[in-house]
Order: sequence, then C-alpha cells, then structure tokens
Amino acid sequence: MSKTQILRNLAFAGLLAAVIIGGCKSPAEKTEDARDNVSDAKENVSDAKQDLAQAVKDSIAFENFKKEAEEKIISNKKQIADLKLKTATAKKELKEEYLKKLQEMELENTALKNRLENYKEKEAKKWEVFKSEFKSDMEGLEKALKNFSIKN
Repeated sequence: MSKTQILRNLAFAGLLAAVIIGGCKSPAEKTEDARDNVSDAKENVSDAKQDLAQAVKDSIAFENFKKEAEEKIISNKKQIADLKLKTATAKKELKEEYLKKLQEMELENTALKNRLENYKEKEAKKWEVFKSEFKSDMEGLEKALKNFSIKN
C-alpha cells in the first residue's frame, strides 16, 4: 500500500468514527439539545429586540438634541449679525474691538455647528460626554452674546 492509500484509509476511518460517535445520542438527548437551541435562540431574539428598542430611543434623543442645538446655532448667528450692525454706531476705536469679539463668537458658533454635524459616535458613554461638553460650550457662547454690550 502506498502512503496516499494509507492516509485515505486513516481519514476514512476517522470520519467514520466521528459519524458513529456523533450519532450515538439517544432521541431524548437530541430532543433536549434541540430545546436548548430553541431556548438560546429565543433569548437572542429577546436581546436583539431590546437592543433595537434602545437604539431607536437613543436615535430619537440624538435627533431631538441635534434639532435644538441647530436652532440655537441659527439664533446665535442672527444675534451676532444684529450685533455687528449695532457696532456701526460705536466709536471708531471701540468698533474694531467689538468686531473682533463678534468674529471670535462667530467662529465659536461655526465650530459648534461643525462638531454637531460631524458627530458620529454612538457609544452611550461617549455620547453623554459629547452632549455635556457641547451644552457647556453652547451655554458659554450664549452667555457671552447675552453679556455683549456696545458702548457709544
């Protein structure tokens, strides 16, 4: 016998042994295994449904947050434009300083808009950190706009 034939015979014997050993389960054991598999599948479906429900909830919360933030960004932009118009009546030496501060606020508002548009992370912990930092930065800008005054 050649080596190839010996290897074929050994492979065939191994396959035959695996079939015999694997087929040695009683019908009761096979039924129990099937029940376990069905139970596991039901748990997986339940988990998937819960994950989907949470994802939908998180998506709605993010969309609401994004909509509110976009409205604030638009409001800030209008407020900055109004303040720029009001600087026209300011003294020349103050006008430049006012415009510089307004430009900084405009850049900050644009940066907030970009951060919001580019946010992609869906992990809950990172979302909470982003939301907290974003709100803080937005509140800081709104406060700066509210406290901005033009002296003639």
